Amino acid sequence: MRLSRRTLPRRRAGEAGLAWNRPNLLSRNELSLSSPQFEDGGLLPLETASTAAGGQNLSPTLVWDPQKVSGQRLLVVVEDADAARRRPAVHCLASLDGQRFRSGRIEAGALTSGDEDEGIMLLRSTFGRGYVGPAAVRGHGLHRYVFQLFVLPMDLSPTIYGRLERRRPGKLLGEIGMPVIGRGRLTGLYDVCR
Repeated sequence: MRLSRRTLPRRRAGEAGLAWNRPNLLSRNELSLSSPQFEDGGLLPLETASTAAGGQNLSPTLVWDPQKVSGQRLLVVVEDADAARRRPAVHCLASLDGQRFRSGRIEAGALTSGDEDEGIMLLRSTFGRGYVGPAAVRGHGLHRYVFQLFVLPMDLSPTIYGRLERRRPGKLLGEIGMPVIGRGRLTGLYDVCR
């Protein structure tokens, strides 16, 4: 089916396809995830939007409480739940080492390709590598960008998962077989018409 302005507004990926709802990424331990730049369910600041949408393509600051759970690896997934496709579009996939997790914070821009800090490995997303900010299609209305953290007990071994930087995001997320120790999520809204 070809997308047109007439059919586009009705087509949305939906919540069910988010990494958050994958059976292998479930956990009973919930982390509180927040950002000083926007509230959960609030509008994302313009600087987090892609340069094509007039923003700076700057990943937002993310904050959590590392005392709630302990882990060796933190997986960060940013998805557009309202993408005009069958599954949510992955706008960022990153792996952080245990020291970064224990810091309880990712600074603004740290997930942007070329600007990443030590202890952060940017993995392949739907659009390349590193954070790609919102640039929703005109006339498609509000989009929910879901920032998700998954705390893992160990590194993603290349002997099991292959070369991580080459793995497609959906495939990698679907194959994680270790238990998720804890997880948190934060939703930011983006409206192309603002």
